[in-house]
Amino acid sequence: MTKKDDNESTKPVDLRRRAEKKIASQRQGCGIPNNAETQRLLHELQVHQVELEMQNEELVRTRQEAVSALERYTDLYEFAPVGYATLDADAAIREVNLKGSGMLGEERRHVLGKKLTWFIGQQSLSDINVCLQMLSAGNERQSCEVQLRSQEKEAPWVLIEAALVRKNGRPEYRIVLSDISARKRAEAEKEKLLAKLIQSRKMEAIGRIAGGVAHEFNNMLTVFFVAVDLMKMQCPYKSPIFEHISAIERASMHGKEIVRQLLTFSQKQLISPTLCDLNALISSLGPSLEHMAGQKIELCLDLQPEMGTIKADFAQMNQLIAALASNGRDAMPDGGKLTIATADVDLDAEFCSARADLNPGPHVRIQVSDTGVGMDHETLANIFEPFFTTKEVGAGSGLGLPTIYGIVRQAGGFIDVQSETGHGSVFTVYFPIAATSAERGEPDVPDELPRGHETILLVDDNEMLLRVTGLMLEHLGYAVTAVSSPAAALSLIKEQSQSYNLLIADVIMPGLNGAQLHDKIACVQPNMKVLFMSGYTAEIIGEMGRFPDSTAGFIQKPFTVDELARKVRVVLDGLLPRFAAK
Repeated sequence: MTKKDDNESTKPVDLRRRAEKKIASQRQGCGIPNNAETQRLLHELQVHQVELEMQNEELVRTRQEAVSALERYTDLYEFAPVGYATLDADAAIREVNLKGSGMLGEERRHVLGKKLTWFIGQQSLSDINVCLQMLSAGNERQSCEVQLRSQEKEAPWVLIEAALVRKNGRPEYRIVLSDISARKRAEAEKEKLLAKLIQSRKMEAIGRIAGGVAHEFNNMLTVFFVAVDLMKMQCPYKSPIFEHISAIERASMHGKEIVRQLLTFSQKQLISPTLCDLNALISSLGPSLEHMAGQKIELCLDLQPEMGTIKADFAQMNQLIAALASNGRDAMPDGGKLTIATADVDLDAEFCSARADLNPGPHVRIQVSDTGVGMDHETLANIFEPFFTTKEVGAGSGLGLPTIYGIVRQAGGFIDVQSETGHGSVFTVYFPIAATSAERGEPDVPDELPRGHETILLVDDNEMLLRVTGLMLEHLGYAVTAVSSPAAALSLIKEQSQSYNLLIADVIMPGLNGAQLHDKIACVQPNMKVLFMSGYTAEIIGEMGRFPDSTAGFIQKPFTVDELARKVRVVLDGLLPRFAAK
């Protein structure tokens, strides 16, 4: 017999002993006859009565403790921070606490008796079924994350942790439901931000590749342009060969346009940013936009009056508006409505946090929307990649939207696209509002093709380009000394006493870049002016070197004889226009 059993068996004896003691104390003050049998019977009755009273007190105390324990259990069960439920072998809900029924979206009386799967969203049914099957197969505990059925826009997510127990020989499922909706939203937001970051880095990498490819093509195209110009100068206009030369020139111009678009996409196109009034720009484009839209498409301009100005390249903004409108027109082959809207908006930190590279503050917003065919998710994810197109072969180069992307990014803006198949598209562009102190205007255009007789030191590590550029400059009347490396140029300066009026140097060369070469030569010939040339752009030049002073100029490859002749004259005459690159 255990100690607990001993305590249970002695409990009545102890109770009787306490009762007898109580009767003895009461008898001392009472005048009860001293008849032995009467005394014994009376004693027995009194002891029994006291025993019953004490047992009743014990029962009352025990009941109170049980009620208190039940209340504590009920509080813990009903108002727990998680849901509790008991399912039968068929997964029907037999018990559920208030939290659990609330999470399932119904009152408890409507939840009881229904199968748990009735509350699970279609996309998560397989997960909960696998979980219950694993339990039935002998696994002690299982868990799964499921999305519940809901009329709300965003159905809640719950974590279900389940265990299989047996009660009276029958299997039961005991489950715990935890609300994980907030965690799922955070995970989804993190995935979106990660996807945007990956996309941003991918576009940046593609841009670097595009910039490098454009640089190499620019070198080759410069040779084509110079060679074509030189041949045209020596070939009669009516010669049969002239038409072939013109065909080469047209092909080179097409290649130059592709390179220009690649540089714009890679955000390395040379630009001249000025204050731009987008409302005035769009209004001035109105007639051409109407003509471009055609008769089937209704063009609607919704321009906010007295809108802020932005700092951007005027020509690029023209190209941006025209390209967005053209893209909307192409999305509506059967006609529709094309809307161009502008507005001033003040972007807050919360809005910008979900959009990489967009900073809070006042912005100008341009929205170009169409009622066309729209785009699916896969197309939407690739529209800004170079050479990606949904048009038929030959109908598009795949550089339209990438060029738009490059223009927007180079101007410090942000572009967002919303689209659904069959519901049209909305392109939204944000540009930061510029300070009003900047100057308005456009670069001046020189008048005529100039010539000269100054001395020029030409340095480029591309032998073919060096040769044709030298021939071009000599044809314009200049005395040209051409060398293929910075080291050769420095040796020439040290060995000869001849001074040069102008240094024309490629920016990116082995050993020394163009700016470093100029600095060294300037120590010997401080009055020599310099013209940098490159298939890269001012941004790359800013990284590799600098424009030493106001005597420095820059010409973008590829260039024609006409362009080089004018630029050389501008530098020599000290008439340098400003330029910038974002």
